[in-house]
Amino acid sequence: MRSILIIILYMLSMIVRAQENNMREQREDFTLTLAVNSDSTYKLNVKKSLFLNGPNVLQLYPSEKVFLEIEQLDGKILSIKSVVENKYPQKTIEISFAQIGNSQNNSGMMLKINNPFELNLRYSAKIYLLKENKWIKTNVLPVKANLSSFETWTDVIVSIALSDWALVK
Repeated sequence: MRSILIIILYMLSMIVRAQENNMREQREDFTLTLAVNSDSTYKLNVKKSLFLNGPNVLQLYPSEKVFLEIEQLDGKILSIKSVVENKYPQKTIEISFAQIGNSQNNSGMMLKINNPFELNLRYSAKIYLLKENKWIKTNVLPVKANLSSFETWTDVIVSIALSDWALVK
């Protein structure tokens, strides 16, 4: 009986360890390079930092893609965590943010969000505009249940912050 209990405890610890190994709380240092126009680029040394800040605020830079595992109960979001890979597609939101165009031409910025839930996904967004050199609230549409959405902007955006996550009918 005791050996069975030891085996069960060992298996539980391995499950917890496997879940922890899928965590991706921070981005690594990288150099962000954005095309501004045909004559200039913008460069920023992004330091190692958290993807999720404050009360579930996701900050992304162009070229980043994240998987957010969502724990929810009856549409109420209980927790959000950033993970390395999408092991649970039924509860993982996929988000990518990118500059459209090539290294010498800005055709705009695109945010893509894949919503795996049976409910619509609502969120708020702020963008850090290069030309304004400050954060500005922007309008975004909810992501319909079991669909993906694409939001685009013509401006050069250095970073985007997504918050106020909610699952709604």
